[in-house]
Amino acid sequence: MNINRSARSILLLSSLFLGAAGLQAAPQPFVLAADGRAKAVVVAYGGDTNGIGYAAAELVKYLGKISGATFMVVDKPVPGYKTLLVGAPYKASRQEELSVRVANENEMHFTGDGPRGTLYAVYDFLESLGVLFSANDYENVPSIRALSVPGDYSKVDAPFMTYRDGWGAISFDTPYALKIRLQTVSSKPWLGKWFGGTTADIGQTLTGKWLSPRKYFKDHPEWYAIIPGGKNERGGLWPCVSNNQMYEQLFREIEAELKARPELKEISLGMTDTPYFCNCADCMKLAAQFPDPDGAETVDVQMIEVCNRVGRHFAKSHPGVRFNFLNYGGRFPGNENIKLEPNVGGCAAELWRNHGLSADNNERSSFALQRVAKYSHKTPGMGPYIWEYYCNFASYLIPYPNLYTYGQTAKYYKSINVSGCGAQMQLCIDGDMASLHFWLYAKLLWNPDADVKELVRTYIGKTYGAAAPFIQEYVDLLEHVRLRQRYTWYGAYVDSTEHYLTTEDCFRILDLFQKAQHAVGGDPDRRRLVKRAKLAAVTMTMFRRYDMLDPAILRHRRLPSREQLTAEFNEIRNDSSQTVFPPRDHCENGSADANGFRRTFANPDVPTIWTNRLASIAVPPAKMDGGKKMTAQKDPDGTEYRQLKVKLAGEPEGAWMNPGYAEIGYTVHTNANPALDESGEWYVFADMRLGATVEDDKAAAYFGHYQPWIVNGVVLRGLMETADMPVPGHKGDRGWQTLCLGKRRLVEKSRIWVMPGVLHPTDFADVRSFTFLAPRILENPKAAKPEGAPARVIEAQAFDKAEGVQVLRDDIDRFDYARVTNIADKVEYTVRKEDAGEWHVLLTVRSGASVVLDSYAATGSIETSEVCTACQERQVPVRRPVSGSFDDEAWQVVSLGVQTLEPGMKIRLEPGTNNVPRFTDLRRVNLVSPEYFRKSVAW
Repeated sequence: MNINRSARSILLLSSLFLGAAGLQAAPQPFVLAADGRAKAVVVAYGGDTNGIGYAAAELVKYLGKISGATFMVVDKPVPGYKTLLVGAPYKASRQEELSVRVANENEMHFTGDGPRGTLYAVYDFLESLGVLFSANDYENVPSIRALSVPGDYSKVDAPFMTYRDGWGAISFDTPYALKIRLQTVSSKPWLGKWFGGTTADIGQTLTGKWLSPRKYFKDHPEWYAIIPGGKNERGGLWPCVSNNQMYEQLFREIEAELKARPELKEISLGMTDTPYFCNCADCMKLAAQFPDPDGAETVDVQMIEVCNRVGRHFAKSHPGVRFNFLNYGGRFPGNENIKLEPNVGGCAAELWRNHGLSADNNERSSFALQRVAKYSHKTPGMGPYIWEYYCNFASYLIPYPNLYTYGQTAKYYKSINVSGCGAQMQLCIDGDMASLHFWLYAKLLWNPDADVKELVRTYIGKTYGAAAPFIQEYVDLLEHVRLRQRYTWYGAYVDSTEHYLTTEDCFRILDLFQKAQHAVGGDPDRRRLVKRAKLAAVTMTMFRRYDMLDPAILRHRRLPSREQLTAEFNEIRNDSSQTVFPPRDHCENGSADANGFRRTFANPDVPTIWTNRLASIAVPPAKMDGGKKMTAQKDPDGTEYRQLKVKLAGEPEGAWMNPGYAEIGYTVHTNANPALDESGEWYVFADMRLGATVEDDKAAAYFGHYQPWIVNGVVLRGLMETADMPVPGHKGDRGWQTLCLGKRRLVEKSRIWVMPGVLHPTDFADVRSFTFLAPRILENPKAAKPEGAPARVIEAQAFDKAEGVQVLRDDIDRFDYARVTNIADKVEYTVRKEDAGEWHVLLTVRSGASVVLDSYAATGSIETSEVCTACQERQVPVRRPVSGSFDDEAWQVVSLGVQTLEPGMKIRLEPGTNNVPRFTDLRRVNLVSPEYFRKSVAW
């Protein structure tokens, strides 16, 4: 475009004028304090005897701590001082919205959605200045003597989740809960009165509060459920949802409650910990009325029926009340005809899941929480609630690798429009990194998109000072541990650390806390925090000491005695700085405390040494046992196996995780005769065949491990779940496959099992063998070559060199692995002359899957040198899908079966193509003699 000289001159002058005007208009900093003196006063709008006054007092207190100046709350602006107006009139567009802004050169506003939004505005501003509310009894406050903010400072924010509750010792302290923006049980009722806040009624009230069987069961048994089992017996833990008289009584009770408490906005109709629904003919018709697309029926629809009936009844008389049902992880139908009444909402409690993974890694969540979310109305505040679990109930104290998982969990909840969470958390202030868990949980409910690792780094850096590098290394080590081995089960009731912490991990953790203590020796406040955090290491060492004794000798280390550990445990637990924050529970019915540890004193203080007396143990069908539904079968070719056939509905007992009913398994035995002793650390395999009925069943069966907790020969707890593999099934793929559960410690009465899936109907689940392989065979075959059963390990440095293949190092576990990040690349190993023969081929792989529960995250295959005459491609005799999942980037052993290898063949791992993974890793290739799987082999 041509512009004449005159026009260009005008434009130039205009630009200069506007630029100069912009420079002149740049606002001056808004100064709050300088030279040790306050330059502003605080005014509480409407007076200082209410929630606004509390917010004003908090602002004064912390501005004084930061600047060293004395700030005051006054009735009105003071000439010569700027005004910090707390609680200025404000029209919020979202619940609990906060607003902080410089209104003009003399006035700054702190306000929001009522008193709570205003208080949050104050705390948010203080955090922007560098304050961090670390714990109930510690906060990091920076020293800023010249305190100012930009003259155009303005921030408006609001939480994504309006209901944010945490149930634990830390959040029961209401003043602290307000600082981290949690709503919880009020330890100071006057604060609850001032600030209110969103609450959700998700309690277990039906029949805990409503329709109490203590009152009515004797005279009205027909109001209550017929228990499944065919005996026509009734139980008082759930109502008969087709009984009209029951509803009349329920309506009367709810009406009385609403009349007595007109402020109520929600009523829970949540189920108790009941194991059954009503099995009468009319109630069962509901399940038949709303089948899944795959034909499955579920009785959990009875929860929706109750809430919908109640919702319709009260819709006109109490239009502002929401009625909630509570689903304990049960399966809901995906039937499009299911609708919730406009005043009905749902809550999901998914207790039985792997708490070392994000919640969307629970394959059953797609049939539980996700369906509750699908039913829920999209209007604000009507999304589902979560009854959350962010702790290990068996021990709040032991190192437990769930910290970082909540970053992805919060994003998942946001993606399905969850309205809020109430979490059961550590009921003590000295639980494993307890304060960090509460602080992080609160931050992520407010903003699920926040960077979880940056949040953790910020917290640790400001809270622990000189000890921060060691505390950071500790939490990062636990994250590494979490992803060391896929299918490790981090349940909510696990006392033991043996299935996830190696002995090397234990030494490292103990050393890190000793270094952390030394680093803050001259800082009494932080020394107290580090000492509190060290309780995790002390508790861990008490119960792993017997494992650590022998390695300690090799390291020239001296471990604390049993008596010293007990004394240190009690010293930390009974510290007066902690006893002021009740409750002080260390567990829920667990043994991981000093009393449990003393029970191990019954036996001599000697090392526990784990050895494998055999190279392999093969368990044929004849040695298996199981539940009522297990049967013995034989193929036409003579192959014997054990089989489960279970329907999703109509069984006399529940099939879900019911070993006495639907399980195939084997119990490990110890023996003084080395040839019969099965204890030790083993790689655990199962040979299985599945009758999946859909193209991609995320869990057509489950393959897992139960283990008692035995310390120094003393049984401290019975069987607990320590490994669990959801086994994908694919319609049309009904061949035998070998699955590996990973390396597991097996002790007396350990149980290896297979149970049926419950996502989709399956025609059968067959097992023809379990096999245990000694780790030396897969990790160091040069040291383990029994006659007639050789094995080979091919590590990353021996893989084919190719562009796009990186060889990286795991610095914690000290091994190399190969990685590809491009969909066109692959990791290969070319079979050499010395590798020729019949082998069981195993790959140790890891997928950086881009989505959760990807059944085709990668592919393992073997390619021959033979070329197809029709397609001119090299032949591929075996190709196996490799599953992966986002936030579950852990190592797993994948079997390519028994193959005859010839020189020039390619053993290959390549990324999946449906949802391209972020990376695909191969650690090693194992070539194992099939004899190890066919029979037990001695060294």
